[in-house]
Amino acid sequence: MDALPETYSGRYVIYVKEGVYEETVNITNRMANITMYSDGSKTSIITGSKSIAIEVRVLVCASPRRSKVFLCVHVMRLGITNTAGEEKQQVLVLWVKSDWSIFFNCRIEGKHVVRVGGE
Repeated sequence: MDALPETYSGRYVIYVKEGVYEETVNITNRMANITMYSDGSKTSIITGSKSIAIEVRVLVCASPRRSKVFLCVHVMRLGITNTAGEEKQQVLVLWVKSDWSIFFNCRIEGKHVVRVGGE
């Protein structure tokens, strides 16, 4: 995401190669038109072991952060996994707080409760 040009206004397409990537992806309001895709949700995976016990709760985040920019995020055929177990307390795998987001054929996995919607 750091490679995204500051002044780019079109759709920015990111191909995620096959592999397991241990990192946090944060899509901010300056990245308002993003598409991420891969060849399969079981072959291209963003993973981590984050939780509130270590004060990091999110692996993939799409949030406009109180701006009037509407994020348009498309994620296709991508795996998102948080491997933090019960000893690390609550975990949050994916947090999307944008108006126009599409997750198509994605695999989202965590070790705790699944919560959809709400704050």
